[in-house]
Amino acid sequence: MNEPGLSPGELASLERRYRRRLAWYPRWFRRENEDEILAVLLACAQDGQRRPSLEATLDLLKGAARMWMRPRPGQPRSVFAAIRLMWAGALAELGVAITILATLGSVQAAVLHAYPPAWHATQMQLLSQAAEAPLIIGLWLWMAWANGKGKNRGRAALAVFLVFNPASSRHYRTSMRNTSSLA
Repeated sequence: MNEPGLSPGELASLERRYRRRLAWYPRWFRRENEDEILAVLLACAQDGQRRPSLEATLDLLKGAARMWMRPRPGQPRSVFAAIRLMWAGALAELGVAITILATLGSVQAAVLHAYPPAWHATQMQLLSQAAEAPLIIGLWLWMAWANGKGKNRGRAALAVFLVFNPASSRHYRTSMRNTSSLA
């Protein structure tokens, strides 16, 4: 199985490095597919390549995340749909965090122009939402994983999250209303 342009030592080194990246996948997936994936990766190796490329590494990481987040086979379609909605919730939260950080300067200018004393409260509110975003994204992804695996704690966490999340957004709307009424 010696590839053109690769010495046996280089081939063994490249294979070890690919196997380390394949370790990111669930064990059941590796048992069924590791040899085939490894053969394809080694067959696609460039002449003299000693390390997996960044592109291959990212593709393997993305595939591993997909395998870990995938629901158990045989579950109802509604579970698949719910898990996709949880992924969308994580993606939406990421969009919120990016938007908050990207527009912080223009929000600052608008608030300082309209009512300067409100800037500190507004800044604290926006920064706290941006800081909690990674936790909420992680929670969405964990709930998707747990519900996909049929774990009861995932269902309970989702129920609690959906009960308390509107309360936090209601608090946000109230604080923003109070801030805007001062202007």
